[in-house]
Amino acid sequence: MRIAFATTEFLTEKTFDGGLANYIYRVSEALINLGHEPVVFVASDTNNELFYEKIKVIKVLQTKYTWWFWLINCFTLFQINPALLLVLRSYNIRKAIEKFNKKLKIDIVQYTNSQSLGILVPKKIPSVVRISSYQKFIDDAYGYKQTFRLRQKQYLQDLMLYRAENIFGPSEKIGDFISKKFNKKVKIIESPFLPISVPYDNSALEIIKSKTTGGEYLLYFGSLTVLKGVTDIAEILEKLFSKYTSLYFVFVGKTIDVNKKPIIEILNEKAGIHKKKVIWIGSSTHNILYPIIENAKLVILPSRIDNFPNTCIEAMSLGKIVVGTKNTSFEQLIDDKKSGYLSEPANPENLLDTIENALKTDDEKLKRISDNACKRIEMLKPEIVVKQLVEYYNKIILS
Repeated sequence: MRIAFATTEFLTEKTFDGGLANYIYRVSEALINLGHEPVVFVASDTNNELFYEKIKVIKVLQTKYTWWFWLINCFTLFQINPALLLVLRSYNIRKAIEKFNKKLKIDIVQYTNSQSLGILVPKKIPSVVRISSYQKFIDDAYGYKQTFRLRQKQYLQDLMLYRAENIFGPSEKIGDFISKKFNKKVKIIESPFLPISVPYDNSALEIIKSKTTGGEYLLYFGSLTVLKGVTDIAEILEKLFSKYTSLYFVFVGKTIDVNKKPIIEILNEKAGIHKKKVIWIGSSTHNILYPIIENAKLVILPSRIDNFPNTCIEAMSLGKIVVGTKNTSFEQLIDDKKSGYLSEPANPENLLDTIENALKTDDEKLKRISDNACKRIEMLKPEIVVKQLVEYYNKIILS
C-alpha cells in the first residue's frame, strides 16, 4: 500500500521538533517495516524531492501564488488573506499529490487537520483527516479574543471537518468533542511510539551539569508557549526555588513570545533572585534531548490543552515521572499517582502542590510509578498501533 501524508511539518523542515513531525516520522518508519510505502508531502519554503532515511519526502512550496489568490484578495481588499493563505497551501499540496498520483498510484492520503491543510483534497483518491488539535481549544487556552482573523481559521477548520468523510485521532477527549459537534464517527487510534535509537550527545547535558553544580533539576521540553503551560510554571518558580534550594529548572525547546515579550525573560523575572536557576537550551535533536530527559528529577508538562502529547510519551518511555494536567488528554496516558501525576490546568498553585507531592514521594513508590509509565508506553508499540491504522486504511479504501 502506498500512503501519502500531507503535513505542515516534518523532520526535514525548520519546524522539525514538533509533535506532528515526530508522529509522521514514526508512523512512516513503522509502515516501511510492515512492507508499505509512505510518501510525505510537506508544506515547505521550496519545491524539492529527497529521502529522509528510507522515507520519500516531497517538499511543496506553500506560497506558490495563483491567479485566483490575487483576484480574490483584491476583490475582498485583503480582508480574508489569512484564510486564503491556508487555502493556497492546501491547494498546492493537493496539486503535488495529484501530480505524483499520475506517475505512481496513491492508495490513500492522510491529512493533518493542522492549519486546515485538508480543506482541498484530491477527488479521486481516498483520504482521511487525523485530528492533532482543534483551533477553538487552542484559542481559548491562549485567551485569544475571537477576532475576524481567528474566526476565519476556525471557520476553515470546521468546514474541513464537516466535509471530511473519514476522521480519526489519538485523543479520546478531542475525538468525543469533534464527534458530537459534527455528528460524525471519529475513530480513536493512539499514536505509535518506539524510542528513536541514536548515539547520545552529552554536550548540552554537560552544560546543564556545570550550571547546576551537581544539583537536581526539573525539566520542561517542547515549545515554550502559554498553551503548553510554561507561563504557569513561571508563576511557581520563586516559591519552588526558595523552598528547594538545590533544585534547578531546565527548559528545552523553541520559544514563542507572549504579547511580544520573550518568554525566557518572563521566566527569569518570575524566578526573581533565583533567576540563575533557570536554564534554557534551544531546540534539540533526540541525541541531545534524551540524555537531558534521563537525568531529570521530574518532567513537568502542564499543558492547558493537548492532543496525545508526544513529549509525555517520550518521557514516560524513558521511565521518567511526568507531571501532566487533568482533562487535557494526559489522563489517557497517566493514571494519577500510579504512572505519573496530574495537576489542574492553568492553576499554578495546584501545579506547585502536585510537584511537591512528587518530590516528597519515597523512592520505592517512584520506582513503581516509573515501571507503570514504561508499561503504558509499551501499549503504543508500532506492531500494535500501526496494525490498527492499516486496517482502518483498508476499510476506507474498500468502502
